[in-house]
Amino acid sequence: MAGRRLIVSGWVLYAAVYAGFAFVSNSISVWVLFLIYGIYFGLAEGAEKALVADLVRPEQRGTAYGLYNLAFGITVLPRIATDGWLVGLAWPADGVSGQRGTRGNSAQGAVAVAMSRVSATSR
Repeated sequence: MAGRRLIVSGWVLYAAVYAGFAFVSNSISVWVLFLIYGIYFGLAEGAEKALVADLVRPEQRGTAYGLYNLAFGITVLPRIATDGWLVGLAWPADGVSGQRGTRGNSAQGAVAVAMSRVSATSR
């Protein structure tokens, strides 16, 4: 039961942080929101994985974790892919937030390319 409270608290904090990003006007606010976003991960991610373990038999945990991460990846991928476009619609390109969105997507793209090259060369 405590785990579910942590998950719900984490999701509420997650929503509040994203609502805060809509109103951010300077880089210090962005950093503060990212720090709070880290608290969300601390509250929710471990509790979510513990809940997955509690819901399945021990011999099915590997499959359950795989499906959990698949579902997470499928739901996060469209957000990452559309993030820059949505930020461009919401904020002018010359503002702090518009630059953050463009740079963030560029960084995510660079990490994805680097990871794909590392995994291809390690095979």
